Amino acid sequence: MNPLRVNGTNRASYQASMQQQLVIEAAHEAPVDDDGFQMIREEHRDDSWLLNGEEIQKYEYCAYLSPGKGKIHGLVTITNYRLKFQPDDSVGDVDFSFELPLGLINGIEKFGFSKVSRGEDSYGIKISCKDMRTIKFIHDRETKNRKILFEALVVNAFPNSNQKPFFATVYREPFRHNGWDIYDPVTEYKRLGVPNDIWSITDMNLEYKFIPTYPKLLVFPTEALKEGEAFLKKVVKFRSSGRIPTLVWYNPETTASITRSSQPMSGLMFKTSSADERFVQMIWHANKNCQSNRLKIFDARPTSNAQANRLRGGGYETSYPNADLIFLNIHSIHAIPNRLRGGGYETSYPNADLIFLNIHSIHAIRKSIKKLRAVCYPKGKDNTVVGVENLRWMAHLQVIVNGAHAIVKEVVEKQNNVLIHCSDGWDRTSQLSSLSMILIDPFYRSLRGFAILIEKEWLSFGHKFATRFGHGVDNPKSDERAPIFVQWVDCIWQYICEYPTAFQFNIKLLTTILEEVYSCRFGTFLYNNEREREDQDLKTKTESFWSYVFDNEQEFINPNYKPINNPIMEDEPLKCKVWFEYYCRHNMEGVQKAHVSRESSIHETSEVKTDIPLRPTRRAPAPPSSHENGDRVTRKKLIFLMIFCFLAFTATVCF
Repeated sequence: MNPLRVNGTNRASYQASMQQQLVIEAAHEAPVDDDGFQMIREEHRDDSWLLNGEEIQKYEYCAYLSPGKGKIHGLVTITNYRLKFQPDDSVGDVDFSFELPLGLINGIEKFGFSKVSRGEDSYGIKISCKDMRTIKFIHDRETKNRKILFEALVVNAFPNSNQKPFFATVYREPFRHNGWDIYDPVTEYKRLGVPNDIWSITDMNLEYKFIPTYPKLLVFPTEALKEGEAFLKKVVKFRSSGRIPTLVWYNPETTASITRSSQPMSGLMFKTSSADERFVQMIWHANKNCQSNRLKIFDARPTSNAQANRLRGGGYETSYPNADLIFLNIHSIHAIPNRLRGGGYETSYPNADLIFLNIHSIHAIRKSIKKLRAVCYPKGKDNTVVGVENLRWMAHLQVIVNGAHAIVKEVVEKQNNVLIHCSDGWDRTSQLSSLSMILIDPFYRSLRGFAILIEKEWLSFGHKFATRFGHGVDNPKSDERAPIFVQWVDCIWQYICEYPTAFQFNIKLLTTILEEVYSCRFGTFLYNNEREREDQDLKTKTESFWSYVFDNEQEFINPNYKPINNPIMEDEPLKCKVWFEYYCRHNMEGVQKAHVSRESSIHETSEVKTDIPLRPTRRAPAPPSSHENGDRVTRKKLIFLMIFCFLAFTATVCF
């Protein structure tokens, strides 16, 4: 009899035999790890599903509490990589077996501490996952096996918090491709026509001492490099985290370019830096074919954010003259508080226009994903998914798409240089630069090009994957976590749906990327920047995610691919829709219920009114201008900010 498929009458004897087996294994000196957990050694169990380097840490018999189906009895196995549940038997035609990488676990809680009975489902373990799932296991109070399973989960799910290595450091696979070689910055910049007499590659950050969160190779205007390192250090000092403007994309025919940076640290007192102004002017001079006489500054933040950053020394460019450079500064509604914190943005540069893109901070995005989770996985017996389209999550996606659309039009149609920045230049800046580049440059729409785009704009330029995804850390309430990269992948999905033949890769690649970002199986997405990954020697100690992708390339190829050798550019941005297959993939039954309900409602309505015109859904309206957004700020808030600024200015003068 298969010990993993037991009917109800044999369940008690099976549980007893499992406990006895543990005792027998202990007597045979089963190995013990550094944390005292017994490493299970089972000669008679099928372990063919284990990955290389994966080892069973613990298994316990309990019940999975299935939403809508109740308790499903089975075996929970914990390895150093995943949790695996195998039910005693299928329920009808439904297979309730599942597994999840431990890196997906956000938090683990015990419930049912009281010794007083509260029902058979009131004692167990609750696991909240980063992919929105909540998993509950029910335990028998008498066996006391809850503690064993809980401790094994905590130790292996949060290796950083328990002085254990990531699974990636023990996982080995004989891949044919070396994914660590997929991106070579020199080769990529040569493809773009750099270096040339206008732009030069420098290795002054070779040891990451110049700008620790930037890659070792950077591209600056040749004119700036001639000024020397002392000049560049002054620019570094004036930019948040030292992240000065650097080239990431270039068109050698038009000389239009995309550069990225962090905010200038102009602060509440509107400090200036002649070196920073000259450096930005050099970027303007690098474009020989500008058609505009105005410097258009696109601030990616909400206005109130950028203003608030001034209090802590940040800011925005205010007096850079005669530039055909376009700043995309990503803050807008929150720009004012940003200035109060010392940050800032570009406001009064001569011949400059400032446009805010209203992309919100990580804190707003974190709140938004929580609300999305509540809608996709509703509590109670009714699991119908209703109202996702109206959530702020969709609005947040739309402003990113709108911002990238604005960049593409400036670079392609007007042949302008564009500078993109938010506060620190590693979240919203990465979203905008990489999304605009994949729309402009068809190379990035190939499988190899897409891998290079992620390596360059997200990994080498220091998006904080470890912090934003909470890799290996038991701190589920951290205010530094946010699905910024998930948003960007969602935006790519939007364009694949809109242009299904324009991308060489398929949607499966997108979902696989998101799975492996959480899993910590590969070294690719570990840590926060290039320097940290190099310090950990990940290229020799771990496998690359891209090795796996290119070894299994056919799984990720779009069979309908027909390359579009031109930019993807429409008159208006596309209208974002809900990616149900990803966000609600563990509750597609609820999505289907909602779909049936909507279809029924539409049918009933159509019987009453047949002359109602269909509302077009393909395109979104143009984003509101910065002036329109400014008009929405209430008078009370403006008065408060004016008083606060006056008091802060008075305090500075007096002390």
